[in-house]
Amino acid sequence: MKSENDLLITLKISDLKHLITQAVSDGISEYKALQSPPEQHRLPIRLQRVVELTGLTHATLYGLIHKNSIPHHKRTGSKFVYFFEDEIVSWVLNRDKKD
Repeated sequence: MKSENDLLITLKISDLKHLITQAVSDGISEYKALQSPPEQHRLPIRLQRVVELTGLTHATLYGLIHKNSIPHHKRTGSKFVYFFEDEIVSWVLNRDKKD
């Protein structure tokens, strides 16, 4: 005997599959969002930090910047070059694989 608190839900199998697929997709999207920090929270680093990360000299890094062989950024009209640590780490790892 059913009480008034019992809830009877009838779904087609196709509807159930759709709901499960959507829930899994939403969960994966949320997980990925938590794994990578938002772009606006990336802090730029200066050349000295890149020297520390890579073990390369200032002169070598300036040569790589000139050849556009290392990821770097420069604001229009500014003489200062800056980097993002995640880009430098990725560059080092990929560079090591090529050698």
